[in-house]
Amino acid sequence: MSNLHPRFTINQANVRLSARHPVQWARVVVDSPVLAHDHEFTEICLVLKGTGIHITEASAVDLQENQIFIVPAGSVHAFQKLRDLEVINIYFLPEWFLPEIQFNGEGDGILSLFFPNRSHFVEKHAPSMSLKFLPRLGGKSCAN
Repeated sequence: MSNLHPRFTINQANVRLSARHPVQWARVVVDSPVLAHDHEFTEICLVLKGTGIHITEASAVDLQENQIFIVPAGSVHAFQKLRDLEVINIYFLPEWFLPEIQFNGEGDGILSLFFPNRSHFVEKHAPSMSLKFLPRLGGKSCAN
């Protein structure tokens, strides 16, 4: 998977991110394969229904309903073998929240999810982290 190269980049203007609107979201029906691409922003993807394969430079993960995954800015990824896939994408630039994260003492634990080059986190884990949503536990998530 290390040969994954972006065919295109999605920029902030494409998803209407700005200083006035630092977070945006979209409900998306993904009905055809998505070529390898990257973004200028971080994306949180919530899988509402359907299946598919999320491909990153480090892995290929089977997608299913109720999964959540984070794609840091600059990480190359693609989608294949889609079947009725519907997602909510949340777009933002983590640096807009950096002062608040630093001041409340969270440190590299949280930052490493959004800044892949900031710590050793990405050396140990895929640049896109897959989380499984467990509705029976009151909306809490745990790593796959």
